[in-house]
Parts: sequence; C-alpha cells; structure tokens
Amino acid sequence: MNIPNKVKIGGVTYSVIEYNNPSEEGPQVDGQILYHKQEIRLKNDMSEEYKKNIFLHEVIHGLFEYIGFEQDEAIVIRLSNALHGFIKDNPDIFTKDATISNKLTTSVNIDAGEIIKKIENYMRGELIRDVKGVYE
Repeated sequence: MNIPNKVKIGGVTYSVIEYNNPSEEGPQVDGQILYHKQEIRLKNDMSEEYKKNIFLHEVIHGLFEYIGFEQDEAIVIRLSNALHGFIKDNPDIFTKDATISNKLTTSVNIDAGEIIKKIENYMRGELIRDVKGVYE
C-alpha cells in the first residue's frame, strides 16, 4: 500500500501531509484528519508500516464522518488495525490485472465490431429489399 498525496472520501479531496506535530492538541498524536481544512496529517518520524496504519486510521475517521457513524476511537483503532493487516497480507488484492483487463477490452472490441458489421449488413439487405419492392 502506498500513501497518496491526496485521497477522496465521500467526494471530498483531502491532502495527505506529514508534520513534525500533526495535532495542535498535543505531541503524542500520530495523525489527525481536519475536515474543515480537508487535510489528513501524519507524524513524519514514524516507520512506514506504522504510518500506513495511521493513514488508514484517519481515513476510517473520514469515512465514519461521511456516513454519520459515531467516532468511537476504540472501533476505529480495531478496524484500522484489521484493515491494515488485511491489505498487508493480501498485497495484490487492489492492483489491476492488466492481462485480464486487456483480454476483456480486446474481446469486447472484437465482439462489438462483429456486431456492428452484422447490423450494417442486415440494414443494407433490408434497404435493398425495400428499394426493389418500390420499383418492381
């Protein structure tokens, strides 16, 4: 998982920014989401793995805010830990498989081309029959 520079939550784009002290509330805070500034702040001196977990934690706060869930810190911690473990244990789950995508795109394009040709041939034949009927 990569931590992006920006992330969308409920249609709102949040900048992801690293700080020495992400919170004005105290130095013990490792991350914070500021809804009014559309920012997710992360402490810059954490290990990458822990930073990813904190990033997910703040995203979950954002999701909870968006859907109107109560901001229960214990639940957010449990969910972010579980989600971080799931993503870490299944690193390919969110990657795009280009070979499957390319095969699907190619087969759809070929099928669409064939369908268009058949429709054109059918319409041409119907038009010829209609014209012959008028002049016979």
